[in-house]
Amino acid sequence: MTKYILTLLLIFDISYSMNRSISGQLEPDRNLMFSQDIRTKSKVVSVQAYNTETLQYYATNAKLARIVSFDGGGVRGIGAASWCANFEHITGKPMADLFNFFAGTSTGGIIATALTMENPKFFKPPLSSAEYIDENANFFKPSPSDAFAGTSTGGTASTTSITKNLTLSKRSSGNAEVNANKSTRSLYSADDIVDLYINECKNIFKPRSLLGYLFVSKYKTDSAYATFDKYFSNTKLSQIRSDCDLLITYYNLTNNHPALFRSHKAKNPIFSRNEDFYLKDIIASTTAAPTYFKEFKLYSAHSKGHPEIHSNNFISAIDGGVAANDPSICALAEATSLYRNADAFLSVSMGTGNCVSEVNPRGLISWAKNISSILMQNTYVMSNQLLKKFGGNSNKPVFCSRLQFDVSEAHSAMDNKSPQNISYLRHQAQNTSSAIWKIEKISNALEITKKPERHDLIGDILFSESNVMEI
Repeated sequence: MTKYILTLLLIFDISYSMNRSISGQLEPDRNLMFSQDIRTKSKVVSVQAYNTETLQYYATNAKLARIVSFDGGGVRGIGAASWCANFEHITGKPMADLFNFFAGTSTGGIIATALTMENPKFFKPPLSSAEYIDENANFFKPSPSDAFAGTSTGGTASTTSITKNLTLSKRSSGNAEVNANKSTRSLYSADDIVDLYINECKNIFKPRSLLGYLFVSKYKTDSAYATFDKYFSNTKLSQIRSDCDLLITYYNLTNNHPALFRSHKAKNPIFSRNEDFYLKDIIASTTAAPTYFKEFKLYSAHSKGHPEIHSNNFISAIDGGVAANDPSICALAEATSLYRNADAFLSVSMGTGNCVSEVNPRGLISWAKNISSILMQNTYVMSNQLLKKFGGNSNKPVFCSRLQFDVSEAHSAMDNKSPQNISYLRHQAQNTSSAIWKIEKISNALEITKKPERHDLIGDILFSESNVMEI
């Protein structure tokens, strides 16, 4: 009898092990995904290699909504732009082919907006039957007996192959028309944005006279706006890539509250009259940092088209960094409500340099010098804490990754446009091993898959709080 029981237990143990092994190949071990943080009651995982394996599983087998956000920080934004170039060089794809949702504050707004601009000269090759079915799966679903039904998988591989072989050649920085070519759907590569910082900071930060500095602002608005016009021309928020969403922060001085530019509202006919703006005006608004630039008179695209009616219908806008220098939590909140049909979320947040130094301002001039760095550090800490609150009881995980580099106090100024300083900032970002490691791991997970289509992510399922994991 004892031998019989032992035999049954042995068979059960072998069967259980086999089932566990097979199921392990199909989905990741939940014990590896989450570890309970008693203090925050949210499910947070530290930086470990297996988290990227879990990310790769969701990127391959589920609808993973991909979010990238960029902090404010003036010339220090070149660090984040260089990281975007790393993503593009590793994957061979433009950032807008890797991520669904882009967000930015101030200088981060320049990066996010430029990466989502549509190339007017892009030529998309005609699709094969299989590729057409794959791209329009929600609108055209063949029956099992349909002759094309067995070839849709092949279409996915072919489409991925075409995207993988895109050539992201470094183009000369300049205006939008000169930059456009037929090779990619995105107008600007990340290398172009790096060049923007190298070549255009001297034009963006053109100082006023001492009297102008005391009574208006440190830098001329007209010179900066001319640069924005050169790169963003007369493109509207509603005209960015249709497969991307864009969120830019600013502060509304007229009504005294933080505000957001949202591309999904600009593209909606119900809201477009008041929510669609020229990209150059959006950039001028989100970069209007107090004391550096004067407030920007913001008109909607509709108001600009009818000046005889709406000449006084404007908003006084200043830098979004006043309220949300790190826009990652704004981006995640917006994306989770917009992409209600997503299975999981990836949030990559790029900083613009961390300067660890004692701040002890006294008097008006000292506060004016230090207030920006205080606000920048404070909003990041708050965003990080709020991000963890997304952890809860939901089974929708959020993979979060923060990229940051250190800067010395001598190089911490947001308006130090000297070639030596810009070179130093770029070097610091590229030599931050933790950030480069994360970029490589995330790139490896994303490059083998095609990002989910926007219409697949937007569904009718109500969103609830998600679990948070760090990569």
